[in-house]
This record gives sequence, C-alpha cells and structure tokens, in this order.
Amino acid sequence: MRKESLLLPALLFLTAALWPQQKRSVSLGLFGEGNTYTRDTGEGPIPIMGGALADFGFSDRIAAGLRAGYGSERYDVSVFEAMAFGRYYFINTPIKKPIFIQLGGGLALIMEGARKVPAPLGDVAIGVRFPLKKFYIEPYLRGGWPTGMGLGVTIGYRFELKKRPLQFFDKPDVEKTPDGVVYLPDIIFRANNADFIGRNVDPQRGLDEQTIANNMAALREVAEFLKSYPDYTVLVEGHANPVLGTQREHDELLVPLSRLRAEFVRDELVKLGVESGRITTAGMGGSAAEDSGMRNRRVRFHLSASGQKVTGR
Repeated sequence: MRKESLLLPALLFLTAALWPQQKRSVSLGLFGEGNTYTRDTGEGPIPIMGGALADFGFSDRIAAGLRAGYGSERYDVSVFEAMAFGRYYFINTPIKKPIFIQLGGGLALIMEGARKVPAPLGDVAIGVRFPLKKFYIEPYLRGGWPTGMGLGVTIGYRFELKKRPLQFFDKPDVEKTPDGVVYLPDIIFRANNADFIGRNVDPQRGLDEQTIANNMAALREVAEFLKSYPDYTVLVEGHANPVLGTQREHDELLVPLSRLRAEFVRDELVKLGVESGRITTAGMGGSAAEDSGMRNRRVRFHLSASGQKVTGR
C-alpha cells in the first residue's frame, strides 16, 4: 500500500483524537492588535487597534460572533472596523489548547484627516485559545483587506450554557431522592427478551411501533440530559416479571434477564452519545414487581451528580 493512501485516514484519526471539548458557551472579550493597513498613508508605525468582541459557541466545533474596534497611528490615519465572524475549532495542540480558524466580513471606515473612506472588510485569522478556568487568552494572526497583516491577543471571559433541568425534574415519573433523581419511564421489552424488536420480526411477542417509539424517546431524553450535565452518572436497573414467584425463578431466570435488559439500555445510550464509563447496570430480577406483567418488563434510571453514591434497590 502506498504511503500517500494512508495520509488522509491518519490525518482524520489525528483530528478526531485531538478534538477540542468546548461546550455550548458564550465568550466576551477585549482585544488589542497591530496591523499593516493596506490603505494607510505609508507613514509612521503599524496602526494599533483595540476593541471588543462576543461569540456564541454552538458546539465543540463551531462559534459565531461580532467584533468592533478602533485603530490609530500617531499621524492622521485611523480606522473603525465592525464585522461578523464564524470560527471553527479544528484540532488541539499537544498541550490540549484548541486551535481555531476564523473567517469574517464587515465594514471598515478609514479616516485620513477630515476624509472618511468606507471600505468592505474581509478577514481571516488563526489562533490558539488558552483557557484559564472561566477566563481565556487568545493570541492570533490575521490578514485580509484592508487590514493587511496583523498580530493580536484577546483576553476574555467564557461561560457555558446548560439546558435547564426543571422540565426533566418535574416529570411525573421522576422522583427526587437524597442521592439524585430516579426516573421510571414507560420502557417496555418483549416478554422473556431484552430488546425492542417489533411485530414485523416477531409477530407474536414483538412490540408495536408506538411502544418502540416511546421507548426510544425516553432513552433520547436520558441521553440528552446526561450530555447536557457531564457531572451526572446513571445506574440502569433492569427488571423482569415474576410468574411463579419462586426464589429459583428469581435467581436463575429473572436476574439474568433483567441484567441483559439493563445492558441493552446501556448500549443504546452509548449509541446516543453517552460515555460508557458514566453508566453502570444492575439486574434486579422480579424484586420490584407490580401488578401488571408488562410494566414489570422495564428499566429504572438512577441519576446522580459526581460524588454521590447511588445503589440499586
């Protein structure tokens, strides 16, 4: 195999392995920079510019924002810039600091004495964000028109945006406990099985389409909660329906079946983007049986914040 054919997969793997873990956030900052303005008078030093910016991080990869600044030199040339920009965090440095590339466009107003000359503004920048808890420092290089080349640094404050958990916590099937919350959704399994197979595969014991849709909706809700709150972990309890009510049935049939159900749900949560290390499972057999046989073929979720211990019941 030619070495060239391995280059792209290797680069993709490296990019994925070093991807920055920025959360959904808002950043506010002040910047200072020097630029070799292409439309200045050609006299004096590089114009010095200062200003402010704000951006919104949509995900761990993409942000967009606005910035405005005023620059001047010691002679008679000054400039005001206002632009919108988009930013892409594409790889991490070896010291785990995200590198970004930024594209922007807007308007520059170049002032030479009493004359004011508007000009379209195009901009590209590349830099590194150094997080300092909630604050950050960003050195960067920029270039474009009429900026020319520039070098600057931003100092700012960044705070994460989290989804409000109140709607989840206020659900009628969520119970608050000293350890966190217990969520008992209407997730139903096939009788004597640990899956969501439908009637098109198993006409006798398969689940109807609405039950499968309800099952997946509940799993997506748990997954979204866990992805929004990374300090939470979950214990998935699997349950089964006792028929004979004997200890042998509980130990030899119901406990293994309920454990498989919990592990099936764990695997589905992982597919939905939850880290496997945040999920533990337990098979409870028929120890928490209700009157309805179908309701006993279920799972219970114990959600707790880091440092809190949750055990099955």
